[in-house]
Amino acid sequence: MAIYHFQVRTIGRGKGKSAVASAAWRARESLYDERLGKTHNYSHFKDLAYSKILIPENAPERFKNREILWNEVEKAEKRKDARLAREVEVAFPRELNLVQQIKIIQEFAQSNFVNRGMVADLSIIARDSNPYATIMLTTRVISNDGFVAKNTEWNKKELLFSWRKEWADIQNQMLEEAGFDVRVDHRSHAERGIDLEPQTHIGFRAKYLLMDGDFLKSTRGFDRLEDHQRIRKENGERIIEEPGRALKLLRHRSEAFKRRDIEKFAKYHSADTDQFKLVLNALISSPDLIHSGKSKKGEDLYSIRKIEEENE
Repeated sequence: MAIYHFQVRTIGRGKGKSAVASAAWRARESLYDERLGKTHNYSHFKDLAYSKILIPENAPERFKNREILWNEVEKAEKRKDARLAREVEVAFPRELNLVQQIKIIQEFAQSNFVNRGMVADLSIIARDSNPYATIMLTTRVISNDGFVAKNTEWNKKELLFSWRKEWADIQNQMLEEAGFDVRVDHRSHAERGIDLEPQTHIGFRAKYLLMDGDFLKSTRGFDRLEDHQRIRKENGERIIEEPGRALKLLRHRSEAFKRRDIEKFAKYHSADTDQFKLVLNALISSPDLIHSGKSKKGEDLYSIRKIEEENE
């Protein structure tokens, strides 16, 4: 099933970051950092599927070289707490192959960032369960000679909201062209009338997840892991009480589901094995879930009865 993910972060010296190090990590390359006098080498990681730098028409050709680009970004910033770059992280629908992923990320970056004057450094990470891309963006206006003043217009919330909507639109267009009936939605749960709390992303903390059903057994004192576990537990309780809350969210994503899609959804909104069984039973037993036949492979297929209108 396609799940919408769009996150914007800043990369700044105030947090101890380096633009060169950040670019090296995201592109899985070895880059020399002139400011720090060291090489950041991540070339031993083998999960990079694609990378490319897109530059505006008036940008110097040398900016297509990743090491030159981000070292010049560093040189343009004098403050100890300078904001060096903006990063956009997006997830791809698993239904799309790498060629389709490259097409939509390039089109999205070109129309929303590069055409506005930013340099966009694209990287696609190949993960079967969670393919995603990062886009590192410059924050200064570009002249023929290099970087000049900051462009504060790029910081406006209205622009961020338009990017979020555009990322949903371009995915849905590609999914439709490819013949898939799944769709993504950039709106928040609250805007869609869905009474479930969005789950947090735990990143490197996933190493603390045991393999037994992917349920978190210990938070190890990490606040973010504890919050992650709280959200799963409370969402599970909401679904057990009223499965329509979850079915409304599922219906936003697709018109038809396999049983394993529902099982995965139930697991994502459960804190442990016992709660997972209760959540799954609530979903499968709901009168709003309709068994609609079998796939060509003999898998059970389900559809969801239209509940109420969802702020269309």
